Amino acid sequence: MRQQMPKQDPEIRRTNFDEVAHGFTAEQALAEAKRCLNCKKPLCVQGCPVEIEIPQFITLLIEGKPDEALAKIKEKNSLPAICGRVCPQ
Repeated sequence: MRQQMPKQDPEIRRTNFDEVAHGFTAEQALAEAKRCLNCKKPLCVQGCPVEIEIPQFITLLIEGKPDEALAKIKEKNSLPAICGRVCPQ
């Protein structure tokens, strides 16, 4: 089941400059990662402007290797936190 990103309530966020999205918990990130279909032709990689190896990243998350998953992203993207804020996926 698709996980909904926890977000700041609009009435609270209009009074501050804190992050709107709180991010997934480890459990939510794992549940979302398990939704990957491991396509033979991963269109997610082709559609990614920085060509992140998304299936490999997801596999590392599922295997419980978050540090290696981050390293996988950083192979092609030196600013993953910035891109993560604007990526619609």
